[in-house]
Amino acid sequence: MGFKEWADANKRGSEKDLARRAKSAEDKAARVAVKEAAIAEWDAGAPARAEAKRDAHLAQLDRKSAEVDRSLRAAQQRVAREAGKTASFEGVTLKLGQVRYKGTGGAVKGATARVESAADVRRRVTATRLVACLPLALIAKKQVGHVFLTVEASGFEFVVQVPVKKEADARGFAAKINNAAKSVT
Repeated sequence: MGFKEWADANKRGSEKDLARRAKSAEDKAARVAVKEAAIAEWDAGAPARAEAKRDAHLAQLDRKSAEVDRSLRAAQQRVAREAGKTASFEGVTLKLGQVRYKGTGGAVKGATARVESAADVRRRVTATRLVACLPLALIAKKQVGHVFLTVEASGFEFVVQVPVKKEADARGFAAKINNAAKSVT
């Protein structure tokens, strides 16, 4: 078969050309049908995949929730253990929901504790503070090197002079009083 015969057999519109084009169209139709079937199968599985994804997400949230619950229970147990302990600082005692200093005090519920400088205490003078701080005010013009632990609640109030070196301890004790006041129900 020479070139001319081959060219005639393969020219556009020849039987061989038409057969090749028909085969190509059939192949394309088959590929489209397979692709459409795959898309339909994928779409049919979409609800199942969405459900599986949702279930996995819910399981993850359950694990996180359980972890948070464990942490919360541990924190509540620590607070309960701390509440049962007696804490004291410079004559102030915190025990079983009560805060006391030299015979005065009461329930820690609603109490507020602060560590203040002498200037802060003088600025916020109340009748009880005036009586509590008057001896200190008469003794020295200016107390250098002291801070004051102030505990206030309805029914009682007291001020305790604390050396500056113990200010961090006083702030820690004030935090214990404030935490105990919040945790008491």
